[in-house]
Amino acid sequence: MHAIEDYYCDSKTIGALAVDDLLGGLIGGAVSGGQGATTPIGVPTEISAIVASPEEIADAAAALFLRLRHVVNVENTAPPEVAIKQERERAAVVFAAINRFIGTAWHDPGRLEVQRYFLLLSCHMLQRNDGVSHPLMNVSSTGKGKKTDAYELWDGRRWVCAAYECYLRSGMSRHAAAERIAKDRENRPLRRLVHKATETKLRKPGNIDDAKMAASVISWHKEFRDNNVPDLVRQLWPAIIEIIEGHQATTPELLRSFAVECVKLARKTAAKVALPT
Repeated sequence: MHAIEDYYCDSKTIGALAVDDLLGGLIGGAVSGGQGATTPIGVPTEISAIVASPEEIADAAAALFLRLRHVVNVENTAPPEVAIKQERERAAVVFAAINRFIGTAWHDPGRLEVQRYFLLLSCHMLQRNDGVSHPLMNVSSTGKGKKTDAYELWDGRRWVCAAYECYLRSGMSRHAAAERIAKDRENRPLRRLVHKATETKLRKPGNIDDAKMAASVISWHKEFRDNNVPDLVRQLWPAIIEIIEGHQATTPELLRSFAVECVKLARKTAAKVALPT
């Protein structure tokens, strides 16, 4: 089997791309700054720190990874009205795990302010469950006009559009490609990605029907093509196009196989999206 076939048919590779490009985008976005500071956020200004032994760091890292994998992968089956509270608690546990790793691996006092930063993030998150607001967690006014949707929505839409792009390049028409995604019953979770979707709307299938879902797919794809998506997601989209365009000799069958893997990843992403009730 050719390399392109291995790539298209390997869902683990697709999943790895999702993680790698997400982390790359986050890190790149932080290093590039944009806050107008002399030193962009994310650029280290010190090169020395007192750290634990390699063995202790390795053990602490293994414990961190196991903890994070468990916490992140636990399914939230709570009713919608309490699910968001549990998601905040999940985030607090993640912050605590990171702080535990820092405490084990980093020995000089410089770690204390970093640990305090993560602790305060955790506190701000948990206090939202008690109705306590904080400027860091509040939405800033951007004036009139269309407001962009949350990043996690666009991240899921990115994989839907990757599938749509493959269907188009396999010879399907725009509407046929969008309908193929929209009408597949396995793709019901993708409706969580629709603009202004809520848990209440999703409980009534007629509110977001096949036609609205198909129209949304076409609209999202146009937004990606026109670069009208949030910066972080816009940076990730070209990588997918590069993969597709780098193998023009790929058969329609393999393109559609790749589309199926992209849709699977989109469903997984959509299922974890927190929506208002």
